[in-house]
Amino acid sequence: MIEKDLLDFRDLTCTNFMIKLKILVNKMKAGESMKILSTREQFQNLPKKIFKNPLTLKHELLEANKYLLHVSKS
Repeated sequence: MIEKDLLDFRDLTCTNFMIKLKILVNKMKAGESMKILSTREQFQNLPKKIFKNPLTLKHELLEANKYLLHVSKS
């Protein structure tokens, strides 16, 4: 079951995933967070350098090709 506030980006290409993610991260305000479903390929291609202070990225492997990403901004 997919939560209402959960963003499911598994159908996006890696490039479109990165573009969408950067736009959303830039719009985030301090104290906000979001949950995103991604594929293994999308997760592995994330440049970790965009998740530096004040951003935090945590991930959880749900299935073989399904990751839950928690992005928060402090």
